Amino acid sequence: MKYLLTFVFGLSLLISNAQQNAITGNGEEVLLYEDGTWEYLNDSLNIDEVVSVNDQLFTKNKSSSFLVKSKMTNVGVYLNPKVWSFTNGENNPDAEYEFQAKGKDLYGMLITEKTPIAVENLVDIAFQNAKSASQQLKRTKIEY
Repeated sequence: MKYLLTFVFGLSLLISNAQQNAITGNGEEVLLYEDGTWEYLNDSLNIDEVVSVNDQLFTKNKSSSFLVKSKMTNVGVYLNPKVWSFTNGENNPDAEYEFQAKGKDLYGMLITEKTPIAVENLVDIAFQNAKSASQQLKRTKIEY
């Protein structure tokens, strides 16, 4: 009995110093820590949830006049050469091309593979890859 009371008392101390759950104005559940940081309770969205469809028509901007075309697959990216520069993938061996906004700390890359990947898995793969570069990354919305 003495050990049980000690265990319950110790557990109550841990619970009293633990993080607190909260709900944001958007209805997301978060954990609040004593040091002022927080994180989403559900770190990633579940692909089985209802995924909205973006029916917006995507078009090429008129100023994006230069086509960077893949040598591996039938894909290309139009860019504005006054805004963006590009090189062959030098810093990342997976990238065919790397892009940088001129005079800005903004980067992108074109990774081309002939490996078939289901679109349901692609979103998780891209998220995990990006999260390996920044643990602070949070996914807030998924759409087709």
